[in-house]
Amino acid sequence: IYRVLMNKEMTQIIYCSPLKSGNCSISDTVTTICEGAFCGCGKLTSVSIPDSVISIGESVFSNCSSLESVLIPDSIISIGNNAFSDCCALTSVIIPKSVTSIGWKSFYGCYKLRTVTIPRGLSFPGNAFIGSCNMTLTDTKLFSFTSEYDRALDLTFCLTPLVVDELFKPDIHLTTLQ
Repeated sequence: IYRVLMNKEMTQIIYCSPLKSGNCSISDTVTTICEGAFCGCGKLTSVSIPDSVISIGESVFSNCSSLESVLIPDSIISIGNNAFSDCCALTSVIIPKSVTSIGWKSFYGCYKLRTVTIPRGLSFPGNAFIGSCNMTLTDTKLFSFTSEYDRALDLTFCLTPLVVDELFKPDIHLTTLQ
C-alpha cells in the first residue's frame, strides 16, 4: 500500500510514498506536481501525466530507478532541474514541442536512455543529459544553449555516441548506433 498526499482541492500532488510500484496514471484534476513529489519511488515503472499539468518541477521523478517510460503531454512547457535525474531504467524520451525549457541535469544519470526526441530550437543547458547513455551529437547548431558556459561544455561531451537522425524533419531524433 502506498500513500499520495494531495492538497484539499486535489489539484496538487505534494508527496508520493516511495512504496509506490508499477504504473501511475495521474488524475486529470492535478495541475501541479510539487518539487520532489515522486523522488525515490524506486519501484515506479511508468508514469502518465495528464494535459492539465503544465510543468514538471525540480526533482519530481529523481531517483525513480525503475522508471522505464514517461508520457510527457503537449501541455508541458518546462522540465525542471533534476526532474528525471538518476532514472536509470528510462530508455527513451519524447520532449513535446510545447516545452520551452529544460533545467540543469534534468536527465542526469539516465544511463539506459537511448532515444531522445527534442523539438527543433529548444534551449537547454549543456548538462541536461550528462551521464546519460553513450551518445555523440553531430550538429550542435540546431540547439540553443542557455549560457556561454554551456556552449563551452559542448554537447558532444554531454551526450556521448549519439547520432542525429533525420536532421531536416521538424523534430530532432537522437539515437545510438547499434
